[in-house]
Amino acid sequence: CSQGVALEMGMLNWFEKNAPIRVKFRALLVIHTLLAGMALAATLAATASPVLIAVSAGAFLLTIGTVVLASHLICTPYVSTVVRMEGLADGDLDSPIDYQDNQDCVGRMTKAMSVFRQNAIAVQASSEAQGTIVSAMQSGLQHLANKDLTYRIEKAFPEGYDQLRMDYNRAIGAIAETITAVSDAASSIRTGSAEIRTASDDLSRRTEQQASSLEHTSAAMGQ
Repeated sequence: CSQGVALEMGMLNWFEKNAPIRVKFRALLVIHTLLAGMALAATLAATASPVLIAVSAGAFLLTIGTVVLASHLICTPYVSTVVRMEGLADGDLDSPIDYQDNQDCVGRMTKAMSVFRQNAIAVQASSEAQGTIVSAMQSGLQHLANKDLTYRIEKAFPEGYDQLRMDYNRAIGAIAETITAVSDAASSIRTGSAEIRTASDDLSRRTEQQASSLEHTSAAMGQ
């Protein structure tokens, strides 16, 4: 007896957690068909009235039709939504998301899926933009490392990031101007040093000449 109860509990647990929704509705269809069939058989056994038999047969057919229609109306949007959700999880951001106009649980799920898709599209666009920016900045830094101060990033960055490109170009321009100014100052210093050195040499030669002249003059005066 305990094994039978455990088996029944296991079947109920499987039916609740693992059985696909279409299987659940097929099981309901079988159960309702059996119940309606038992009611029809009881009516046939209890009376020969054509009216009662017709009513019972109609109830039997109506029960089956109701379950079949409910299965179609509930299972189709539910299963389609689950399949689309799995596609969204796999990265399908292009296929449409149906049933967003529904006001039931399926509609709530599809509205949430639409938000998830928009967020995924935004993340994807941001990732692509970052890849473009990183590649351009890497190229610019390589030129800078090779002492090329003439390189500029000409291609505009994606919307919202182009200020970074302009700031980079201005920074490189400022560095180039500073290096040029330092180079010009160093050149001026070299020119001034050369002039000072030349003047010093001239002064030294004149001093030597004056000293020699004074020496001769002193010698002449001594004689």
